[in-house]
Amino acid sequence: MRTSLNIHSLCKSYQGGKIKANDQIDTTFHQGELVALVGHNGAGKTTFLKQIMGEIKSDQGSITFQGYSLNQEPQVARKFCSIMPQLKAPLTGVTMEQAIQAILRIRGLKNRESKEQTKAILKELKIADWRKLSGKQLSGGLQRLTSFAMTVASPTPILLLDEPTNDVDPIRRKLIWEKLRKLAQDGHIVIIVTHNLLEVERYADRYLLMDKGKVIQDVTLSSLSNKENMLTVYLNGEILEEITLPDLNYHYNELEQSIQFSLRDDEIISVLEWAIDGVKEKIFLHYKLGTRSLDDDYEELTENV
Repeated sequence: MRTSLNIHSLCKSYQGGKIKANDQIDTTFHQGELVALVGHNGAGKTTFLKQIMGEIKSDQGSITFQGYSLNQEPQVARKFCSIMPQLKAPLTGVTMEQAIQAILRIRGLKNRESKEQTKAILKELKIADWRKLSGKQLSGGLQRLTSFAMTVASPTPILLLDEPTNDVDPIRRKLIWEKLRKLAQDGHIVIIVTHNLLEVERYADRYLLMDKGKVIQDVTLSSLSNKENMLTVYLNGEILEEITLPDLNYHYNELEQSIQFSLRDDEIISVLEWAIDGVKEKIFLHYKLGTRSLDDDYEELTENV
């Protein structure tokens, strides 16, 4: 039976209730699952992670794991959870290697074990060449990678990461996601805040879209495997109301001056011909045919909230 992290009616507000960082969040995170939290800045994602970790006290609601109330017992939350904050880890006066070893000793590993696991994670992330450099000598990306290594070396059951790939080069971004994917497969609960929707589609099991403190969509990525056909046309200065449109539902993006259609396979040819004719007549600048992406869902849902 899988162990779950259960969130029920979680709320957090500031300024006497005027600003709702979290508003009635109900969700469950399962063991062996890699879940991405996505949404605009200020949507409540970081506050949510800190509530789970016990760093921020909730106004109401419950956070339970293995029979414990994490929001009522923050010391227990810190036993079960590790968090990689959005800000870089303080590495003043220590090397990359020393920082990772120190956190492992705090978690109870003996000196030899901490050295062995530090060596392994440095090799896995391909950052061993910088292990002897002090924190102030490391680039922003290497500081982020050090913070990531400190979080996932000797991992706790629940791993919370706030934009871990920021400032990281493309090769090691991939290594970070592969490590998180492996940790989930090994039975950990992995929750990551990120703005990179392409990476979410590639690596996550599930995503929660947050807006104004609420979870407005909770979807498994496997449910998106049968993607819709999408045709987008971009207007050439024309007014939407003056264009003869196909008799189909559409989404109009005023900022981009584009019209998007979700199409069945048998509708593609006729609508594509309409788009091509519109380009020839200079009604449209161009068109794009593809499949619906997570980015499309994100844009449409947050526009409608």
